[in-house]
Amino acid sequence: MVVDAFIDPGSDRTLVRESVARNSIPCDPIILKGFAGGSFVCDKKINAVITIDECVVNAVIYVVNDNLIPNALLLGSDVLLSKNRRMIIDSDGCRFETIKPLNIKPETELSSNEKRQFNEMITEFRQCFAETKPEMGRCQTKQMDIQLIHDKPIQSRAYRIPLVKRQVVDRIVQELLDNEIIRHSNSTYSSPIVLVKKQNGEDRLCVDYRAINEATRKRPYPMPTVDEIMSQIADSNYFIILDLFSGYYQIELTESSKQYTAFITHNGQYEFNVMPFGLVNAPMEFQSVISGIIRQMKSKRVINYIDEVIIGCRDIAEGMDLLRELLTILKNEGLILRPSKCTFFARKIEFLGHTVSENGIMPGTCNINAVVNFPTPTSITEVRSFLGLTGFFRKFVQNYALIAKPLTSLLRNQIREFKWTEECEIAFNLLKKHLSEEPVLALYKPTSFHEVHTDASMIGLAGILMQSEDQLTWRAVFYYSRQCSDAEQKYHSNELEMLAIVESLERFRFYLLGKRFRVITDCNAISSTKTTTPLNHRVARWWLKLQEYDFEVTHRSGSRMHHVDALSRKPAEPSAHPNTVADLIMVVEINENDWLASMQRQDPVLKGIIDVLSGKTQSTQESQLKTDYKLKNGRLMRRLGSDLKFVVPNPVRWRVVRSHHDDVGHPGCEKTLARLRDYFWFPMMRRYVKSYLASCVECCFNNIPTGKREGKMYFEEIEPIPFRCLHVDHLGPFPRSRKGNYHIIAISDPFSKYTILRAVRTTNAKSVIALLIDVSAYFGLPKRIISDRGSAFTAKEFEQYCDRNDILHIKVPVRTPRANGQVERVNQTILSHLRCSTENRHEWDTLLPMVQWSLNSQKHSTTGFTPNRIVFDFELRDVIANRMIQALNNENDTDTETTLTSIEIRQKAAERIMNEKTRWKLRFDAKHKSPTTYEEGDLVVVENVPTATGESHKLEPKYKGPYIISKVLRHDRYVIEDLADIRGRRRYSSVYTSDKLKPWCYLSPEIDCYEESDENDEPEIGSISMSGEAELSSPDTESTTLP
Repeated sequence: MVVDAFIDPGSDRTLVRESVARNSIPCDPIILKGFAGGSFVCDKKINAVITIDECVVNAVIYVVNDNLIPNALLLGSDVLLSKNRRMIIDSDGCRFETIKPLNIKPETELSSNEKRQFNEMITEFRQCFAETKPEMGRCQTKQMDIQLIHDKPIQSRAYRIPLVKRQVVDRIVQELLDNEIIRHSNSTYSSPIVLVKKQNGEDRLCVDYRAINEATRKRPYPMPTVDEIMSQIADSNYFIILDLFSGYYQIELTESSKQYTAFITHNGQYEFNVMPFGLVNAPMEFQSVISGIIRQMKSKRVINYIDEVIIGCRDIAEGMDLLRELLTILKNEGLILRPSKCTFFARKIEFLGHTVSENGIMPGTCNINAVVNFPTPTSITEVRSFLGLTGFFRKFVQNYALIAKPLTSLLRNQIREFKWTEECEIAFNLLKKHLSEEPVLALYKPTSFHEVHTDASMIGLAGILMQSEDQLTWRAVFYYSRQCSDAEQKYHSNELEMLAIVESLERFRFYLLGKRFRVITDCNAISSTKTTTPLNHRVARWWLKLQEYDFEVTHRSGSRMHHVDALSRKPAEPSAHPNTVADLIMVVEINENDWLASMQRQDPVLKGIIDVLSGKTQSTQESQLKTDYKLKNGRLMRRLGSDLKFVVPNPVRWRVVRSHHDDVGHPGCEKTLARLRDYFWFPMMRRYVKSYLASCVECCFNNIPTGKREGKMYFEEIEPIPFRCLHVDHLGPFPRSRKGNYHIIAISDPFSKYTILRAVRTTNAKSVIALLIDVSAYFGLPKRIISDRGSAFTAKEFEQYCDRNDILHIKVPVRTPRANGQVERVNQTILSHLRCSTENRHEWDTLLPMVQWSLNSQKHSTTGFTPNRIVFDFELRDVIANRMIQALNNENDTDTETTLTSIEIRQKAAERIMNEKTRWKLRFDAKHKSPTTYEEGDLVVVENVPTATGESHKLEPKYKGPYIISKVLRHDRYVIEDLADIRGRRRYSSVYTSDKLKPWCYLSPEIDCYEESDENDEPEIGSISMSGEAELSSPDTESTTLP
């Protein structure tokens, strides 16, 4: 039976009208009270199965009088909130869902009573757990508010997404829309997106919020120390680890903040409803929410560090109470856990690099396995490698030389046969023991100085976290090594060294976040990788992962890195697929000014000025320096009127200009200069920016020159003889005619304007040659044929025809129809005639004789004569059956032009053509600028005309290349070719006019930041020159050398 039901979650019982109830049975009387105070004594019920939205519920339904409920059935909370069921009310209406039971098993074997209590608790708080996004919660007590330091909208250019990946973006965006994580946006802010591969090969959509983060008012939040956290769970016997399901997405944004999270895709603009990854204050907001939950707990045995919440308890009963208390708070807060990542009642856990158990807190074994599991050497080379590891810490091992003697004896030159003895085994194990305990292995102290020593080989990756109190004596804190996978073994050595840094920092992450440290590597190329542009995709993703760390990279020779080299050649852990940036994406925040300040001190000239201003050195120019410069917060600033501008060191000018040009949409010179001058100063800024923009590849490919287009009109002297030159072109395709024709061949004589049309089936060379043979039979062979570069005219067969008949074949430049304008104009007229005259679309070719006659019998506006009159020495009879026109023609037989001879007609026509061409040249040249002149060997790019694919080409590059000019032709035409052995395909060669070309990027001579500016550069207040010693020059003072 299907009935209408009224949903009343406030009712404790489900009721049914007496007229609908069937097979009712008596029951103990119960009193039903309404919200208005009325009551009803019910003594009948029915047992029924209710199906709602595919949810099946066995229910007890009480029978009432028909007038007591508005519908046949009233659903109360006993059905709506029955076990493993839930009701969802949203904008789409009301629906019911069956909640899948959770299969959560504690790590410890519980008693039957404890197991029952645990299962009942999980069932009671079932709504606190979820594995899918639709079940994700929303924090009820906290929203993230984003505050910017200025009100200027930030709009970043969209990054290019490959066409094949756009469907992936659409799918991810639709999923986020369906789960109300994002919404459509009209915000004036926008950030670009990137697709990043996850560990499982899937793509994750990430938003690059660097521009927004730079303008965001930072929110500080103190992070607890390791000692503080560990002390709260030190005496626990059982541990519960809880993990929030997409924790960031459970914290909503304030309505005013959503606009700042807007991002753009190829399909539109969207903004987040919840806190996305990548915002600078997101970790602090998340830590604040979790800390607020923990503060509500009565017990201090609940701790958290970033994204992990841990409950420590002495026994199961205490753990049950604490878990219930925390689940109650999470339920009230509206937060949801991911059960697959939660652990219940474990006896031992790994946390912050320590092993925590009922026996106390011990250093985590994962951090010393690299040494403990070091394999027994099997050759002298491996012995030497192990001694390189242990020898680095020999000062901490008492009697090191005596202990290691059996091993060092194996290295003697006279020992030719490798023999591993019992004494060697004892020494080997004893040295490993010393390296994995104090005093070699130090306890981590957050206030100490730290370094991470890394190394890599084709065999493995290794890293050691080092600690020092005085930066003189260094001790190991943790070790790490693992084998390289098959794919990683094929990496370039620089990439392996980079991967070793990434893996080591991720292993020691908890100890390095939030503090300054140094990375030591024996690969010199790594120190420049961070500023290398462009990076390959793999290294770029790795650097994105490392942006949350505050570190510097220092090179050290391999002879001083034996300790970590040994671990990389004997890795303890198997190869692994580390989490990608998509899995471990964190906040990206770069303090550019602090980095530039450190670079100032590495510039010898600027450091000299800083030393003078800070009083460390003396100079006769001190007063001038203090007038022009100022130290502010340890940074050297240039005084420009009342403003202070950051002085940019010479080696990093390119990076500063890049951040104000490449990273903000590649503006032009003036806008780039305006941005730079707001904050920075360096001599010869305009000249340097022009040089930088001239070498910008993105600008070269995508920027279209503004203003007048290049070009000049050229024309030859006309020879007053018909058919000495022919313009040829194809027109079509048209609908298939009854004769099977698709195209028209049009031939036009530029002198007489006489036109010949022929319908053909194909555009091959044979049909063109056949028509030319027919025309030549009437009018003789031409001297020149002008055509485009269609396949019919570039075919070998056509070239052979021209060679046999001594015809000069001129192919017009690529995409320059004006060079073949004579026949192109005829094509327009043909189309106009056919559109107006064709009644049957399959008989258009029958109209061509009429169109040809019409073109040749009409007086041409340029020559003043009909093409027929110029070609023939007599007037032809009109082939069009129009007696009125024929009669008029007979009456006008005495027209003055009919008395002219053919020679006079042709001379007049030639004069009029030349006059008209001269007039058109003046008009054309006035609307165009002078063409750029190129020479053989110059590199250029050409206009890019994307192939029609049905997809949008709005974001396609405007130019393609580079190509090399192999030959200079007259009339601003150039033969271009592929660069030799560059593209790996058939060599490309073609002719282009200068207006379709643009110079390729060029590297101008290096501009010395400290040389005198020329008169064409912007006026500078002063400049710094380098000539052995630092010196300052000013327009008003003589140059004086600084001490």
